[in-house]
Amino acid sequence: MPEYLAPGVYIEEIDIGPKPIEGVSTSTAAFLGPTERGPIDPQLITSFEEFQRSYGGFIPESFLAYSIDGFFRNGGKRCYVARAYKKEWAFGTEDIKAGEGTITIKATGPGEWGNRIYYKIEDATLHKKEGDLERDKFFSLAVYYFPKPPDDPDNPKIDPDTPFEKYDNLSVIPSSNSYYKNMIAGISKFIRIWDDFDTKDITTLKRPELVTSAKRLEKDKASGNNSEIIDDDYDGEDEKPLDNGKFIKTGLIGIQEIEDVSLLCIPDAGETLSKKIIGICEDKKNKFAIINTPMDAAGNYGAIEPYEDSKYGATYFPWVYIYDPLTKNKKTSSAGRSCCRNLC
Repeated sequence: MPEYLAPGVYIEEIDIGPKPIEGVSTSTAAFLGPTERGPIDPQLITSFEEFQRSYGGFIPESFLAYSIDGFFRNGGKRCYVARAYKKEWAFGTEDIKAGEGTITIKATGPGEWGNRIYYKIEDATLHKKEGDLERDKFFSLAVYYFPKPPDDPDNPKIDPDTPFEKYDNLSVIPSSNSYYKNMIAGISKFIRIWDDFDTKDITTLKRPELVTSAKRLEKDKASGNNSEIIDDDYDGEDEKPLDNGKFIKTGLIGIQEIEDVSLLCIPDAGETLSKKIIGICEDKKNKFAIINTPMDAAGNYGAIEPYEDSKYGATYFPWVYIYDPLTKNKKTSSAGRSCCRNLC
């Protein structure tokens, strides 16, 4: 109630009944395609900066990053990203001894980019003094990623622009508030991490040996290049083993399981893949496909025809020229911008 400090006549407007709920958009787009790096299970992102942190930047062999950038530049708010990859690709991994236990580090996704992940293990800031009784239980971990192969892979030069993550004062004791896995797992954009500590006596666990020079993930070499991807690789997998007994759904299989996805877009799709996603949308009946025209037909309106006549898909043109950090000037699809227009 307002407080009246002087005599007079006052008019109050009092709400009666519940306030109406403001309408909000429930539409969400999903993009599929090759990326520089990153996880393979579909991820929800809310900005292009978040995409860059998880998947890297623009790459010459795909229009995916350009389309997602266009989506957010034109007012898009949220979308899922599913990375295209080949089933045979390998993850980079490393096993690190921690007393009698073993810590495993693994790249967040497969592909040769995992060979450019390096790490250091150093003293924890709060437990580095000689005589500290907990010094052998705490450590710090730095993870570095090189977008391009370093000149000397065995002794890479780390400069201020090298992307990295730093985790300090990590404990190897699972009951600790600073248990390393709680501080890194699900947070790092470069690695997954777990251990076998549940099978070990807690008194035998110690911090890993110090690694003061950047070291690669060397137990299993990563493999896989985006140039190898074909249309069938967009299907994904129904039960992709990840780590520690976990399984994930990837690619188009994973996207189909997400109910709030209403727009489906593969910026690099040709005729075969475009017909496939239209078929998925017709089958699900709760999704709509955004289709590109062929690049060489974009300027010839008379030659533009949909790959498939369907009420669950639409073909968009023209292709547009944009500023490209890689080539300065690039002709790219309007798919991401079209998704945004359909959501607005």
